[in-house]
Parts: sequence; C-alpha cells; structure tokens
Amino acid sequence: MIKYHIRPLLTLLLLSIVSQSGWAQDTVRLFLDANKTGDTIVLQLTAKEFKDVESFVITFNYPDAELNYSNTTVHPQLNVQSDIQNNQFISFSWINPNSFPLTLPDNSVLAEFKFFIEKRKFETCFDFNVATRPTSFFGLLSAVIPVQLNPICKNLFGGFVEGYLRMDINNDCMVDGFEPAIGNALIRFNGSNGTFYTVTNEDGYYQRYLPYNNYTVNTINSDLLQSCNAGSPIDLATNKTISYSSASAPKQNCALLETEFIAAQIELCASNSASIRYYNTGTINADNAYITLDLDPVLTIEESSVAFSSIGTYTYRFELNTIKAQSSGQINLILKSACNNNLSGRTVQNIARIFPNSYCNPANEFSGAEITVTAGCIGNENVFEIKNTGSGNMKKEIVFNTVEDDIMPNFGGKVLLDKDAAQIVRYPANGKTRIIIVDTIANHPYKIRSSAAIEGCGTLPNGSISKGYINNYSQGDEGPFISKFSTEIVSLANNALHITSLPEGAGTPRFINKSDRLRYNFVVRNITTSFVNRVVIRNKIPVTLDITTLRLARNDSKFTWSIQEDRVLEVVFEGLNLAAYSEDKLLSQFTFSYSIVPLSESIFNTKIENSAEIILDSKVIYNSNKTLHTVGNFIFTIIKENENDPINVKAFPNPCEENLNFDLGSSGNYLIQFFNQQGIKISEEKTNLSSFTSAALVNQIQGVYYCLIFNDSKKISSVKIIKAIK
Repeated sequence: MIKYHIRPLLTLLLLSIVSQSGWAQDTVRLFLDANKTGDTIVLQLTAKEFKDVESFVITFNYPDAELNYSNTTVHPQLNVQSDIQNNQFISFSWINPNSFPLTLPDNSVLAEFKFFIEKRKFETCFDFNVATRPTSFFGLLSAVIPVQLNPICKNLFGGFVEGYLRMDINNDCMVDGFEPAIGNALIRFNGSNGTFYTVTNEDGYYQRYLPYNNYTVNTINSDLLQSCNAGSPIDLATNKTISYSSASAPKQNCALLETEFIAAQIELCASNSASIRYYNTGTINADNAYITLDLDPVLTIEESSVAFSSIGTYTYRFELNTIKAQSSGQINLILKSACNNNLSGRTVQNIARIFPNSYCNPANEFSGAEITVTAGCIGNENVFEIKNTGSGNMKKEIVFNTVEDDIMPNFGGKVLLDKDAAQIVRYPANGKTRIIIVDTIANHPYKIRSSAAIEGCGTLPNGSISKGYINNYSQGDEGPFISKFSTEIVSLANNALHITSLPEGAGTPRFINKSDRLRYNFVVRNITTSFVNRVVIRNKIPVTLDITTLRLARNDSKFTWSIQEDRVLEVVFEGLNLAAYSEDKLLSQFTFSYSIVPLSESIFNTKIENSAEIILDSKVIYNSNKTLHTVGNFIFTIIKENENDPINVKAFPNPCEENLNFDLGSSGNYLIQFFNQQGIKISEEKTNLSSFTSAALVNQIQGVYYCLIFNDSKKISSVKIIKAIK
C-alpha cells in the first residue's frame, strides 16, 4: 500500500493554498507506444496532464509468451521505489521525495521498457488491465487523481508469407501434397525496401514476416533443382497474410548423398554426445546406402541409435538402406574418451563417409580422379600416402605442400597418379604436427583440397609434442560424401553457448582462403538449475559471409529457423527437456551447426567475426564467445615450375633490413607476391619495369619470407628472403 508522508511545516500552507485556489486536479492521461529495433521491442510510456502528482502506481500487461522483458529506463525526475516484473505484467511505483508536487510537460516519457523478441505475431498488445495491482495516481493529501489509460495493439512485424516448397516430380509446375518436400531451401524476397530471406523446414514449410510492401519471390536454385516460378510477384501492401507455395523441377534424375559428423567439444575421460547426419539432396531415391566411420583411437562407441559393424581397426559401418529423395536422417552416438591425462589438449580426428558416392553431372573435362591422403606414424617417420581413389586417371599433375605446426617450411612436391595409384611421402618424426595439403584437381565439381594430419609422432627436444594445429587449415572435406571432424580434448567451459569453427584459421589473424567453407558449431548447455524446454538462438551473420551459401545441418531436435531483419539467423528449439548442467553434463547439452562461404569478392585481410546470443526458459539472455577469421591467400608450392626460368630474377640485399630490390632482366607485366612462413600472402605489388624496389617487408618481423614472381599471369620464379633486424 502506498503511504503519503505529509511534511508538518508545509501542512498549513498547502491547505491554505488548496482552500484559496479551489485546486482542481485534471485527469492524467497515459499512453503506450511500441516500436521494433532489431530483435528488441522498445515500449514508451508517455503522459499528458501530469500535474501536481505526489505518488503513483503504474501497471501494464505484456505478452510474456512472445516477449522477454529486458530492462527499464525511467524519467530522471522519477526515482522509482519498486519495480515488479512477474512474466505477466510490469509494475512500478513512485513517491515524491520533494517539497512540492511534481508536474511534467505534456508528452513526457515516464519510462522506456525493452523486450527481447521470442515469437512474432500479427499484433503485439500492451494494456493496463491488471486487477491485482491497478494503475493509480494520487495528489496532495493522497487525493485520488483520475487516470485515462490508453493501451495499444500494434503490428510491429508487418504481414507474413507462408507456404510450401515441393519437388515437381510430375512436371506440371504445380504444388501437390504428395510430392516430396524440399527442406533447407533458401527463399529470397526482393522489394524496394530491401532483400529478405527465409528457409524451408524439413516438411518444406516456411513462414516469413515482412514489412508491408510488394515483393518478388525467388527460390535459390541448386545444381539439381530449378524453380518453376522464378520472380513471382506478391502484394503484401494491403494483405496481412499471403499463402504462396512453389515447386522446383528436377534438372536431372540423380541421388546425391551428403553426410556431416557433429559433436560437442570432447571432454577427457567422459561420455560425449555426437551425431552423424545424412541427407539425400538429390531428385531420386538412393538405394543400398551406408556410412563408414573412421573413429579416433582414443574414442570408443558406447551407444548408437543405428546398428553398426566393425569393418577394420577403428572403422565401423552403418547400414541405411534406402534414403528417399529430399529426406534426411541422423545417427546418434555416445562416445567414451580414454582416461589418460597425457591426452589433454590432443586432437581427435574422425571421418564419416557416405555411399553410394557418385557425383551428379560433373563437367565433361573432369577426369574422375579423386585424391585421398592418409597419415601414419611408422617407426621414426611421418608417413603420408597420397592416392587416387577415383574412377579415372589424373590428366595433369598437381602440387602439394606440407605444414609443420603453423609453418610451411618449403617442403612440397607434385603428384600425377593413375587410378588406384599412390605416392608415399616420408618426413622425420620430430614431435611436431605435420599436415599435407594437396591442391584441387582441375574441373573437380567441389574443388576439394585433400589433406591429412598427424600429431604426436616422435618428440620435441624437450620430450613433449606440439598440439592444437590440425584445425587451423581446411579439413579437405569440401565434397558432400565426406565429413571430417577434429577437435582438441578439453575441459568443457560452463557457458550457455559456445561457438567453435572449422577451419579455425592460421596464425594470430586466423587466416583462411576465401573459398573455404566455414563450419560453425554451436554447443548449447543448460547452465540453469532446472530443466529447460525451449531455447532461442540469434546469430547475426556477418556481412562478409555470403548468405546465399548458408547450409544448416538438420537436427534431431524439433526446431524452426528463419533469417530475420539485419541478417539475423534465428533458431528456436522446442520440447528439449535439457537437464541442468550441474546434474547431468551429457543430457544438458546439444549441438547444431551451419556452414557458409565468405563473399567471393572478399579482399585480402577482410575480417570475419561471429557471435550469437541465447535465451533459455529462465528468460535470461547469454552471450556466446566470438570467433575470428581473416581472408588470406595460401600458396601450394614454393617450388619453381620451371627450373630453367626464362627470366633470371635477382633479389637483393638478401638478407634485407628494409627495402628489397628486384632485377627482373627486362620489362613485362609483373606481379610480385609476398608470403610468410604460414604460406599466407601478406602483400603483392605490380610493375612493368625491369627493376623494382619493394617496401613490402619494411614493417614485417624478423624471419623467412617467400616471393612468387609472375609475368603475364605465369609464374616465372620464386625467391626465399630473409628479413634481418636493422
């Protein structure tokens, strides 16, 4: 109950004023208005005729199933003494601490409330109808001041478009319910107010709120599907709801299987959840399908949702039988990690492959060759096998390079292999992590750069081994039929949301190729003290990533996802029943992921930072960690392509302290590229002169650098430069 505290010294004076002036109190009028800013609703409470007020209680309802209350900002002259928020209504009260009643100008903002958006509806309503704590205003001597309340129902999200996307198997470009649904398809809406996206669910359904306007709708075509209704117009200027379904016709009859191995971070001496997801993104069924899994030796399978058999040392086979066109499935695994403290920080590597593994309509120029690289520690050597496991002979030799920890030490070579032929590459075992990366085969449909890595072979001079480098580079699983997953064995961080990425990137800047497909893994943990059933994740996709290349890995949990304004990917999981992390680590978490490619026009040194926020049942918003990548450019050989260079290039002084001089012999169209020991391009310069002075290394640290020199786009020479301290 609100009490009025009268001030004795002023009582007679105030009573005299009231009696002499016949003080009449006007009605206070309260107004609510709401607006949307990104993923937040801002609600303003304004007042008119706010005169001679001594105290008040203001209470209003808000749609707690749709909005999550965040915070309140009050007028500077209102020192709010109590603030109640009970997931149904918000109430706050004020008692005047000053000598005279408070008067505020008309349209003053008494308070501003912020809400995090959980669900979107046609209308969002706020009203003052709270019987248990009614809105009340009081003047002098606790006199009741009449209040006029003005609630609001407002359309904050525009209208919405909903529909289904089907595969047109009877060639009539009509949407028929019996036709296969197309899930995970990107749909684009173009309007004068911008471009908006949404994605179809497993059953081909989509729903997208859009600002009122006219739009054209396009389904982003795939290699196997062509939209029947490209550029169809819709009018959302006057309609709140539009149903728009579409069909995509097969370009060819082909089954195309994909697989993805997903796991949270692997904890030492613990049971860890993992999954192998698989899809048929093709246009016909895939018969006699199966998956093989090469499991890291430190892991064992405790449980599997699909029966498996052992077909080799640490290799297992899972029978899938027939996978229907545009359908998917998942194998859920519990993996137990070994209990050896020496394994802490080591990298576990797992490889899932799906069969049959035939490409759909590859280019005629593609030879059918496929490179597979395997690594082993044999005696005192790192032994790599580079093998052509494809259906045809290589037509042209390609280069490979090695990485030692995070350094490309100028060891590389070339391979030209017939079908089933192999080349063995050996290096001394010295305790360092070694990776072989093979350049892509010409005209390969997925431009795969096959690779393999080995960690912990031999020892460093101090008796230890290097760790944590394998994930720096692309895993060589760009194709649909293979998924590599490697992660360090760690102690799990007690975060509600933790993001990891593959590749992680090389060096401190985390350099990647702009053609690398980045896979972001989101590890969700219930860090509250009770069960959680609903999780909302919002991830603003960086503008440096090509949103049209987004591929979200499907998940066994029931979820919906969409791309909201400002490129915000919103994923909502329902019916989870996640245990508290303190009670059951294994049942308190799950993982989902997506992959995406940087913009093709990304320039060198473009930064890609990614983070997200998560809201649990507790209504608390948690922020994730932040990942970083930088667009670079890797070399795949420092070896001269022609030992008898047509131009004798000289670089001096070498070692150099500052500027570096080049004698190119004659004029031409030269491009000079500089790389550090990680094989990452740090600079490039052009000249058409026969001699040239470069300042590219002036601000670089001491060490070894490499230069590649091109004339008319043909590499003519390479130079190793030593940067000395001045």
